[in-house]
Amino acid sequence: MRVAWEATPLSVPPTGIGRYIRGSLDAMARARPDWDIRAVAVAEQEGIDRIKASLAGMPSNVTLRPTAKSPAWFTRRLATDLGVRSLERFSGDVDAFIDSEWFRPRQKGGVRLAIVYDVIPLLFPEWVSPRTRKAHLRSLKQVSDRADRIISISEVTKRDLVERLGIASERISIAYPGVGEEYRHAVPSAPAIVGERPYIVVVGTTNARKNLLRMLEAFALVAGEQADLDLVVVGAADADEPAIRETVDRLGVGDRVHRLGYVSDHELAGIVAAARLLVFPSLYEGFGMPVVEAMSVGVPVAASAHASLDEACGDAAVRFDPLDVAAMAASISSVLDDTARASDLVARGRAHAALFTWAAAGEEIAKAIEETVS
Repeated sequence: MRVAWEATPLSVPPTGIGRYIRGSLDAMARARPDWDIRAVAVAEQEGIDRIKASLAGMPSNVTLRPTAKSPAWFTRRLATDLGVRSLERFSGDVDAFIDSEWFRPRQKGGVRLAIVYDVIPLLFPEWVSPRTRKAHLRSLKQVSDRADRIISISEVTKRDLVERLGIASERISIAYPGVGEEYRHAVPSAPAIVGERPYIVVVGTTNARKNLLRMLEAFALVAGEQADLDLVVVGAADADEPAIRETVDRLGVGDRVHRLGYVSDHELAGIVAAARLLVFPSLYEGFGMPVVEAMSVGVPVAASAHASLDEACGDAAVRFDPLDVAAMAASISSVLDDTARASDLVARGRAHAALFTWAAAGEEIAKAIEETVS
């Protein structure tokens, strides 16, 4: 089997999408060692170099077919939206192509599969810019029109595709994200700025969907009773960053709230492992990888009660209304103040997180390819 996998998202520092591609691609290659798997990418040279580093250590049946262009977005746009240059120009002849999101050239032969992580710009246009929403709606239409099979990362995303885009359920397979080895073997490592103080951690970019402004309000309530507790926020800066700084100042918790920005996967795993609690207040997720990652390292989780997080949380997290600051604060305190409850969450969390492996994701994607090709 000759498979082309679009790996351009690995050209930027990996967040959820990049980690999903890397983890599932590696696992699929190990599950099907006789397959010829070609990672296709169109990016600037710096991005190509980053992709090479990300693919280092993968099985020998994975080869990179890079196309270095500047500006790369122009080449991707020509191929994706205008049909200029076919997939085969970049990958050679293949039996199947996996579209990861950034680069969707038309193809002359073989089947096409597309990975969909969420449909948030369709559901909540107020959380993204008009330009971003337009791009995502165009992307979703391309998936609907061109893909023979769709890979969804969760049941909730599959449901959104069926209900909002009218895609037939039988066209969609589910391949859940896995927990990376950096978490399976994480060594607790608190950030230096915290020193010896205990802390709770939040992982997410600073945009409205991640709900960090309400999280800060909830932390201020908890901090009034937990004098030795800090908050560490990990994630790249986004639209809410100025409002977050203003809120921290207004609440008077500037010396106890630490913004770390983007950190590497290995560093993030150590930071999470050293926390007393991970809080995940998001208003909506395609899945919610930080939840199961925290569970895997033995850290209890308090998370939004929104249904989009049910699969990630299972029965192993304390849940709260993400719009209710007082409820969020109460959930945080209920774990910090009750060691027996925290221990129970840790045990449940480890068992739940064990269900999510990259090996399972790779196998599901491989099966979807085999079924579609046949």
